Amino acid sequence: MDELPDSLLLHILSRLDDFTDVARCRVAWKAFDTVFPGLQSINLRCSLKWHNSSNPSVSFKKNFLDIISKLEAVESLCIGLEGALISNLHNNNSHDPCLTDVNFAKEWLPMVSKSLKSLSISDYYYQHPSNVLPLISAHCYKLVNLKLDVVDLSVDNMNPMPMLTSVLTVKKFENLKTLWLDIKYIGDLLSKFPITRTVETLTLESRSWISTDATYSKLTLGKVFTVFPNVLGQN
Repeated sequence: MDELPDSLLLHILSRLDDFTDVARCRVAWKAFDTVFPGLQSINLRCSLKWHNSSNPSVSFKKNFLDIISKLEAVESLCIGLEGALISNLHNNNSHDPCLTDVNFAKEWLPMVSKSLKSLSISDYYYQHPSNVLPLISAHCYKLVNLKLDVVDLSVDNMNPMPMLTSVLTVKKFENLKTLWLDIKYIGDLLSKFPITRTVETLTLESRSWISTDATYSKLTLGKVFTVFPNVLGQN
């Protein structure tokens, strides 16, 4: 075991889906701890037990920030709450730990933004619209896959994300009145939207894409007005 190459040790750590198992390996064998900074994927979930420990929200966030600060280049990041914890927060009408809080995101996004290609955040219902999506769009230029689950999102001042090919499943937008979309395969994106009656002003932008791509967009006016039946302006 002591003669295993670093590349193989790193590969072993990379195959562990749960980051708590990675932590155990680091404690069990110093060689794992030595190669740990080269890890490119993180999957860290806050459990009910973790949350119920002393000062739970800060403890989880501090551990996460400590992990991020030690890694050289993170390409895939998944952070969230376990189902039992979400149920507990819902039953107690609590808003902790608020992983989509923009101030928390400002602490770690700059550390991973240059290399990050896949990002998933699952959070308990946020009392006010979170500005984490515009922040992600401002930092993560290489992001290809994005999933934001159980959050109320704001899209104000959002930047284009041209590399993005896989987006979060849209469940509902209760307060969304104005929507602007600039995406290559816009028809495929609209198929993920529920019927959204709150949108009054809609802009669909496709001029930046070459005309031959239109045949693959699967976009029809019927689909647009089915998803957004109450729009007042269309482009």
